This record gives sequence, structure tokens and C-alpha cells, in this order.
Amino acid sequence: MSRRKYTFQQRLEVVMHYFATDEGYRLTSARFNVPRTQVRIWVAAYDAYGEEGLKPRDKGVSIDPDIRVEAVKAVLTGQISQTQAAAKFNVAGSASVGSG
Repeated sequence: MSRRKYTFQQRLEVVMHYFATDEGYRLTSARFNVPRTQVRIWVAAYDAYGEEGLKPRDKGVSIDPDIRVEAVKAVLTGQISQTQAAAKFNVAGSASVGSG
């Protein structure tokens, strides 16, 4: 089963709704039928990088290995969570910097 893809416009709409209301992650995710964790990641990416953080990456474009190593080290040492690392280092998702 492939994961659902969201357009830039869909991501931006969800994030703008989150900031414009007091619904929080749970209600925003329910309103747009998007996983709560995904809303959290998009909001963090928008906070860190603006609209650029919500744009899908081109297929085949990989993250600089040094940045990925830095992100994994930050998670393994307990400095930040996987979700925070995904947003801070602008990697595709928290699984990219997982400790498993």
C-alpha cells in the first residue's frame, strides 16, 4: 500500500488553517483527514522554512549524508525528537532520522 501524496496547496491549506484557528493538531487533522503527526510535521516545516518547507521534493533528490548523520546524532543523544529533527534538518520525515 503506497502512502498518500499531498500537493503543496493541500499542505499550505492545512497549515494556514492550523494557524488561523484554535483547533490544534487533533481537530485540524480530523477536518482535513490527514494524520495528526503529518500536520505537526508540516507546521514545524513551515515554522522553520516558510512555504519552501511545504514543497514536495523532486523524486531522486537525496539529503546530504552529513546533514542526515547530524540529524540522527541529535536524536540518538536525546537532544531532539525524531519529528523535531525532521523539521529542523528539513528531511522528508521522522523515519529518516529514526533510532531503530
